[in-house]
Amino acid sequence: MDLRKQKTIKSIKNAFLALRSKKPLYKITVKELCEMAEISKPTFYLHYQDIYDLSDKMEMEIIDSIISGTDFVKDPFTDFSRKHSTLFQAFFSQGQILNIIFSHDRKAEFANKLEKAFRQKIFENFPEYKEDYKAILVIDFMVYGCFHTTMMHQDIPLQELTSVMTTCLQKFLVSLDLLKD
Repeated sequence: MDLRKQKTIKSIKNAFLALRSKKPLYKITVKELCEMAEISKPTFYLHYQDIYDLSDKMEMEIIDSIISGTDFVKDPFTDFSRKHSTLFQAFFSQGQILNIIFSHDRKAEFANKLEKAFRQKIFENFPEYKEDYKAILVIDFMVYGCFHTTMMHQDIPLQELTSVMTTCLQKFLVSLDLLKD
């Protein structure tokens, strides 16, 4: 991607984040975003179909970043403490942008997209989990639990948060006979 295109996209994303931090997604217009980004509407439409397309692409970038920031998708039931810790760290590292992009009515949407993306990656590596309802429930519980806990308790030190949640989840996994050492 050439430098001019990179700068334009960065300008669009920065303007979007600035607007998104102040108002819900449905209240942001292409016109105001273009004014803030100092670009024309045709330039915006070269890159995105509409505001929702921009939002969706930014959401997926964050999700990809979280997933790539952890090896959780490489069998979440082995080396559990370390993998769970990296999952929390991945959420924590994206905390500010998550609070902006997924504020207002979008938090549930993010959790759903994230869970779907994690499942897809895990099932690519371990297709046997696709039919294992216990594994599916635990994966969902871990993803939603880590996300919700991180977003609701950013005032608690990451190490403490991770320790408590990992202990709880380990006990849960052992009770379901899913934890592999």
